[in-house]
Amino acid sequence: MEFRQLPHEFKRHGVIYRLIRRAGPWVILSLQYRPSGPIVGYDLAKVRVTAFPPKKGIPAGNEGRMECLPDSGAWGQTGWSFDRLETAEKRLADIQNEGAFIQEMPKESPIRANFHKPITI
Repeated sequence: MEFRQLPHEFKRHGVIYRLIRRAGPWVILSLQYRPSGPIVGYDLAKVRVTAFPPKKGIPAGNEGRMECLPDSGAWGQTGWSFDRLETAEKRLADIQNEGAFIQEMPKESPIRANFHKPITI
């Protein structure tokens, strides 16, 4: 089965995304409209893995897997946009610290149970 990692650089909806940092499933990407243009923002997102259709001649059930960004409906829960890299890096550090804190809590804790609900910034 083939596996495709999120590319270090790709274009989507007229925006050029470049990988700045990766920490486990989390990525920080810069956004530009032109290769030589200024960076217009930064996205912090949790990479998800999904199936992609097999190539012609490969039997069904042997779909490959690929990493991709969250759907637009998940933005605000597993993806955020920032105007400064420092702000994106701080949010990533907060997420990592929250995760470490939650792992130490008992499974029945109400804080742990509600941890994966949407976070408002």
